[in-house]
Amino acid sequence: MAKIIQIQRYNPNPEGSGGSHRVYQNYQNLITSFGESEINVISLGIIGNTDRRWKSFFYKRALFERLSSLSEAILHKANPIILLQALMEKSTEIRNPFGLVSLDPYFRYLEKNGNPNICIVDHPLLIDLARYNHENNIVTIYCSLNLESFTNIVHKVGDSFSRIVSGLQWMAELEMLNLSQERLMISLLETNVVRGLGLSAIYYPYLPVNEIRSRLIQIRQERITSDIDKGLFLMIGSIFHEPTGEGFRWLVKNVKENGLPAGMRIVVGGVGGEDLAKEFGTMPDLEIRGRLPQDELNGLMKRASAMLIPQQSGFGEVTRISEMACAGIPVIISEYALASMKSPPCVKAVPYEWNAWVSAMEEIKEHPEANTLEEYEAWEALQPKPLMGVIAKYL
Repeated sequence: MAKIIQIQRYNPNPEGSGGSHRVYQNYQNLITSFGESEINVISLGIIGNTDRRWKSFFYKRALFERLSSLSEAILHKANPIILLQALMEKSTEIRNPFGLVSLDPYFRYLEKNGNPNICIVDHPLLIDLARYNHENNIVTIYCSLNLESFTNIVHKVGDSFSRIVSGLQWMAELEMLNLSQERLMISLLETNVVRGLGLSAIYYPYLPVNEIRSRLIQIRQERITSDIDKGLFLMIGSIFHEPTGEGFRWLVKNVKENGLPAGMRIVVGGVGGEDLAKEFGTMPDLEIRGRLPQDELNGLMKRASAMLIPQQSGFGEVTRISEMACAGIPVIISEYALASMKSPPCVKAVPYEWNAWVSAMEEIKEHPEANTLEEYEAWEALQPKPLMGVIAKYL
């Protein structure tokens, strides 16, 4: 029986999104450290927001009790803190504010194989699983991609409903953090936030491994023998992800209003790109695409002068930073986004001012020097790799 179970919502796909790349990193690191026979991966199906428990007696009774509390509080002008407790007590046990996920694959595995030593999870969507593990002495290791409740409210702080949603989600996420024996955080920012809450946290940065790393090294080698397209810049990411999308909008809006210097052009790509293209229309020096096929993306990376990362908010770590460093592609990045990690070589952080971005792009256009493989590997060797040590404590 496998001692370690990795519960995943993303497939560990080396050609997928940043979330898929993080899951791939975890899985490959686990295999390298403990052997394939000790690891089992369980993929869970996300149900979404349809809650069938509306029909249950328990849910109806709980809802009636809350409505009764609300009417009593209005009638007697109750203290809002007491009212809040009456309305929200056990709310996240009735309904996870992040949505629903089927835990049946996990329970079927346990029925057949017995309990593992360790269960690795990555999202407060899985809080019911963490509660089960807590009650059954299974170690839960939380290896998150973001502080989800804070990321989800970004750019919506003026919306009272969004603030309420974020508050409910934070209740669930804080419980998730508390139920976990270990918390491996992808960014320095989140590591320090969790420590500030009084919980232990370990910085576990993203690094490209195995197939992803090999592909990036191949691109690096081909860039040495190919002609770099001076003035070609890439901006690739999950545009539906609000912090990423808002950063992209800022840069595209500036291009639309101010134009680009002669000889420059930008290719934008990622899930949600079609909506961004509709929002801003066509521009002569800026092409907005949806998700790019891996072969086409590889070709652009071989020729591009640099990658642009204008993210100015949110949590987590932008996986493209270390991947571009591995591929030998210069990066121009906002100062905020680089605060999440220890900077790799050939990454230029700039203020959130359009003139600063144009100056940085002009400099790289004229002098598109990349880091050497030796420089990248020296930086890579200094990054913490705590997963093996953390897990070994519980085996």
